Amino acid sequence: MTYRQIEEAVMSLLEDAAPGVTIKGYAGEFGSDSFVNVALKLPALLVHVVGMTNQRTGNADARMLTIRVYGVDKSLRPDSGRYGAYELMETTRGALHYTTISGVGALQVGQEEMIGYAQGLCVMSADYQLGHQVMLKRN
Repeated sequence: MTYRQIEEAVMSLLEDAAPGVTIKGYAGEFGSDSFVNVALKLPALLVHVVGMTNQRTGNADARMLTIRVYGVDKSLRPDSGRYGAYELMETTRGALHYTTISGVGALQVGQEEMIGYAQGLCVMSADYQLGHQVMLKRN
C-alpha cells in the first residue's frame, strides 16, 4: 500500500468511530507561528504518515511506519459539545489500537501528547506504529 492508501484506510476507520467529526489528511495546519490561525470545522481529526524505518532481517525488510493523528477541538473536555480533545484521542485509540489494516499489519498506539492550547483551540496528537515485513527477491 502507498502512504496515501494507508492514510485513507486510517481515515475510514476514524469516520466509522467518530460521527460528526471532520476527518481529513493533515496538510501542515500547525506550526509554531500558525497554531491559532487554523480554519477547521471542529471537532476534527487530521491524519498523516510521519515516516518509516527499515531494518533488514534475513530475506525480508522489517518496515515500521509512524502515522500521526491530530485531535483538534475548542477545549480539552466535552463541556461545550460532544467532543473535546481528550475524547477525540480516546475515540481514536479505540478505533485504531490493535486494528489491522489489510495487507499491511496492525496499528499500535505509541505516544499521545498535547501540542497546544490557546485562544479556544486545543490540539493533541497520537502516534501509531504500523509494522510489516516485505520479502526480498533472491538473485
